[in-house]
Amino acid sequence: PRVFDMQMVGEGENRTGRAKQTITGFFAAIDAGETDRFSEFCAPNFKVTSPLLSGESDLAVFQSNSSILRLGFPDMKHEITRMEYTGTHVMTTGVFRGTNSGPYSENLATNRKVEFPFLVLDELDAKYKISNRWIMFDGQSFNTQLYEGYSQVLENLLREMFAASDAGDVDKVVSYWDEYGKSNYNGAEHSMDELKTRLKNFKKSFPDIQ
Repeated sequence: PRVFDMQMVGEGENRTGRAKQTITGFFAAIDAGETDRFSEFCAPNFKVTSPLLSGESDLAVFQSNSSILRLGFPDMKHEITRMEYTGTHVMTTGVFRGTNSGPYSENLATNRKVEFPFLVLDELDAKYKISNRWIMFDGQSFNTQLYEGYSQVLENLLREMFAASDAGDVDKVVSYWDEYGKSNYNGAEHSMDELKTRLKNFKKSFPDIQ
């Protein structure tokens, strides 16, 4: 009986270790932006639910969402504070931290730091791969930290662009537009080259334009 008990304890420790290794490895891959490695930790039928996703999603959607998140937060880090394994599920709590130094969700970088606690519940299959993941955190807190004062950021950018226009620095003006930018003027759509020509003519005609 003593030997049997020791074997059972050893097997339990091994299962716990393998389960936790899957979860920590997955978080590390997410933070590193290694989306091509997600299949190492997730089952083919992987499903995930998160405040950042619209309903239950599959692995491909989660890979895309993770890439978008890391593009916006290149230094993002999931700090794990606690992990519990029940035999079929792993509950993980921790703190997410990151700086929005890149474009995120079609918005310009705010350069704001965000920090919020999270709770993740993972269901594992017989091969210790994640079949279901439920992510929970305060989405409102995330948005508040990220976008508070964002309108001021946009206003400052527009003021800089108008100042460059008044100074006749047309190259700087178009640097605020994306490569496919179009300018609507006098009821017609114009290219960036046409915008530059128009601004040059304004400056020539009105040297003190403001």
